[in-house]
Amino acid sequence: MSDSTTTNVAKVCIVSVVSFYTRGDITTEFYSAGTFTRGPDLPLPFNDHCLVEFEPGRVFISGSSYAAVRNAAIIYDLNTETFERLADMVYQRYNHGCGAINTGSS
Repeated sequence: MSDSTTTNVAKVCIVSVVSFYTRGDITTEFYSAGTFTRGPDLPLPFNDHCLVEFEPGRVFISGSSYAAVRNAAIIYDLNTETFERLADMVYQRYNHGCGAINTGSS
C-alpha cells in the first residue's frame, strides 16, 4: 500500500444568463477546489440549455429559451478559454438534455 494519495481534480462550469429579465449579462463561472471564479462571457445568451463535456477540456453547449438562439450550439475550450460557434442544429431546443456517447473511435 502506498502512502501517497491520488486526488481527482475537477472543475464545474456554470453557464447562465445572470438576469433573465434583462437578457443582457451572460456569464460563466467555474468551481474548483472550493472556490468560484468568473469565466469568460458567453458569445450568445444561452438559457434553458444543455451542457456536457464531450472531450477532455471541451464543453458542448446548445439550445436556449430565447428564440434567436434555440438552434445554436457552441464548443467552449477550457484550455484556450475560447468559444467555437457550430452550425445551427436542425431543430430548435430548450429545456433539453444532452450527454456524451463513447463511440469507441476518435
